[in-house]
Amino acid sequence: MSDENVFIILYDLSDKKITESFYEYSDIIIKHWKFLKNLKSERNLIFAGTTVDSFYEFIVFKTSSKEEAEKLVKNDPFVYNRLLQVFLYNFRISLLTEEHVVEVLEEEFLDIESIYDEETEFYMGTITGRPTFINDMTEEEGKIMGVHCEYLKNKYDNRQLILAGLILAEGQFGVSIFTADNIEHAQDFVENDPAVKSGVVKSGVHPFRIFLKGEK
Repeated sequence: MSDENVFIILYDLSDKKITESFYEYSDIIIKHWKFLKNLKSERNLIFAGTTVDSFYEFIVFKTSSKEEAEKLVKNDPFVYNRLLQVFLYNFRISLLTEEHVVEVLEEEFLDIESIYDEETEFYMGTITGRPTFINDMTEEEGKIMGVHCEYLKNKYDNRQLILAGLILAEGQFGVSIFTADNIEHAQDFVENDPAVKSGVVKSGVHPFRIFLKGEK
């Protein structure tokens, strides 16, 4: 699948409408979840989930073109109800597990409040370089990022890493979804990344809930 046909939607949770007032918006949230499940049944969805700490929800999906991606976004209840600010970018998937993962939207009994409970075994790591990093990486930085990729591949081979990818836009960030026993171990995961240790990029970590996983 070409990078041109893979997209990520970022839903900005920073105003905390969803994470702190979810019952007020429960009807829209449930319709949004149905939208995600339809994407999976139509084999467009690759991965979907949310941080539980008011950072971002995101969906990775595939379509035939940017125009089709934009049409798809407009059909999301979060978008046409203007509940959240959303951003659409191309996305490069580096790694995606083929192992079974717990998909909360496939559970028979689903409680909205439990989605945003911070007790979780999953975490979202981010790495962020300077705003133009994606387009003006130096040779030395490229070597460091190569070691970074090896680090993630090792985590993937050890079945700790679920997803890794890069938002293909200046000023955005790399994403990893992984398992950890607690937030301290999750911080160790991102801080021991060679690219972070070198100072080439800055890291972040957020408790995460996996909604659905499809295929590339």
